[in-house]
Amino acid sequence: MWSAVATILCFLPLGLVALIFGFGAQRALEAGDRELASRRGRVARRWLVAAVAVGLLLDAILSASLIALGAFSH
Repeated sequence: MWSAVATILCFLPLGLVALIFGFGAQRALEAGDRELASRRGRVARRWLVAAVAVGLLLDAILSASLIALGAFSH
């Protein structure tokens, strides 16, 4: 679920990678391979954190740029 939220709200490319690994972890768990599910889950978590971090960084850069350009002044 968190990968889907990060994909939609934060940074689409990295969020999609997290989503793919998350689905892979779920499939591995359903197949009974706990070790593979755990590995894929850890990888999905790393991509999720990266997606959120990049999304927040880009938002901060965009906001700072708009403020510097005077986009919010009357």
